[in-house]
Order: sequence, then C-alpha cells, then structure tokens
Amino acid sequence: MMHCQNVTRLPSPARTLWMGFRNRKARHNGTEEIPALSASLPGLAINDNHLTRYKALCGLKGGGVPPFYPLTLAYPMSLRLLSQKAVPFSMFRMLNRKIAMSQHQPIPPGEPFDIHSAIASHTVKKNGIDLHVSTRISIDDTTFWSCTNTFFFKGAGITQKSVIPEPQVGTKATYSEVEDETSNDIRLAGEKTRSTSWPLPHGNGFRFARVCGDSNGIHYSALYARMLGFEGAFAQPMLVMDKCLEKAGWKAMEERFSATVRLKGQLYYGRELTLAYGDTAEGKSFDLFCEGNERPCISGVLRVKGEG
Repeated sequence: MMHCQNVTRLPSPARTLWMGFRNRKARHNGTEEIPALSASLPGLAINDNHLTRYKALCGLKGGGVPPFYPLTLAYPMSLRLLSQKAVPFSMFRMLNRKIAMSQHQPIPPGEPFDIHSAIASHTVKKNGIDLHVSTRISIDDTTFWSCTNTFFFKGAGITQKSVIPEPQVGTKATYSEVEDETSNDIRLAGEKTRSTSWPLPHGNGFRFARVCGDSNGIHYSALYARMLGFEGAFAQPMLVMDKCLEKAGWKAMEERFSATVRLKGQLYYGRELTLAYGDTAEGKSFDLFCEGNERPCISGVLRVKGEG
C-alpha cells in the first residue's frame, strides 16, 4: 500500500538535507524493502519572481516558461521522498544520472496546478540500484508535464542472490546485469553537427541551489567537493539544460515534446562549455562537454510530439 504525504508548499531544501542526514543508512543489506512513498502538493502556481531568478541564473533570454523549468518544482518533491527514514539508502550516496520528461502542453502561468511525486520503481544493477522517482504536474486531472528522475545508489549491497521484495504499487522491480550508461549515447553525424561554446561562471552555485532545490554542497563548496574526490564545485545540470535548447535554437520545444537526458560528468565552474547538436535518427540530439573532459557530461535526445 502506498503511503502518500500531503504538503502545503514546496519542501525546504535545508530541511530535506537535515532529514537525509538524520535518516541516512550506512548500507543497504539487500533484504530491506523499498517503500511505496508519494507526496502531493495541490494548488501551486508558478511564482513570477522564482521564474525570473531561474532565467537570470541560467542566462536565458526568451520569454515564457522554459521547458525544463518544472524540474525545479519536481526536484524538491523527489528529494523529500528520498530523505525519508523508510528509504533504505543514504541520499548522500546517490547520483542523479537520467531524466526522462514529457511536456504535454505548456503550463499556464499563474494558474494553480497539482504536483504528485512517487517512488515509482527500481532496477537492480550489478553494483547498486537505480531508483526511479516520477513526478506529474496536472490541472483538473489533466497532465501538463511529467518526468522520471533516475537516482543511482552505488554499492547498495545488492547482488543477484539478494532477496528482492515482491513489486508493490509504485515499487515495480527489475534486474539488469548490463549497465546502461552508454546505451543512449548521442552519436552525431559529423556533417550534420553544429557547435557553440560559452563560459560557466563562478558564483551561481549557492543561489541556484535555492532556486532548484538541489542544495548539495558539491555545487557551491569547492573544498567540500574536493573532499569527496571531485576537482572542485560543479553545476547542477538544471542550470544549463534550458541554455542548451536556447543555444541550439530549438524554440519549438516550448510546445509538446519529450526528452531523455543522461547525466554523465561534472560541469565545473570557470570552464568553457561546448555544445554539439543536430538532428539524428533518434531526434534532436545534443552533447554538452566541459573543458578538460573529452567525453560528454550531458547527452540528450528531444522529440517533438506528433513527429516521426
């Protein structure tokens, strides 16, 4: 049976971090069930000041609601679920590595809508677990926007012989022996590829954390990030995803589209970002590179609904 928590406002990132720290688990032993948890927030509306701050920090010039902006509303809900004591993992060991989203129609500015997030399913890997958290934004039971964030928990104590709980509502489980980290890599044909570059400035990490709900210290404290083995502080993917669309000139994406975005590497502040993009058999595809890394840090495929 799914346990649903009703909230009256977007969860506080600071409180979510505290809950995650207080409820953290050292290691999943492979026998604990993954709970069916969900959270609902009714009657929320896009806040003009919040939207303006998002656009300013992302360096966006266009009007309207950017396609990936709703992630800043979904992410705080997802993290609050993962911070719960019933979840048998530590949220400080997770890696958000995939986002699958659909915009069925633009969200009307100023009109109240409902947000519902749930731990939808999990996939058992050879070296950990993928936990899939779904979020839906709706008005009068009509879905306007939806997404599934995949969070990977490495070394979660799972093996093929581990006891996997029977699937429940919201916790469907599958087992995969093959990692899918490269299965959806974007391979752009050289003659069709265009590229553009821009610098990723310092100083936006903490301010953007307050906007997007991802307040992990690795995004604004170089010292903390280096303690965890990174080269320094690096940006939240949400900071650059709409910028990629704007740089590619894909304004049609503001209507009806679906997107699959894979998060593969770190975007370090103070470095040059290079976007390679073009039309492929999969759809409108892009790779975002960070100076010093020959492999893409973010790869995405976007498909306009009603086409091919």
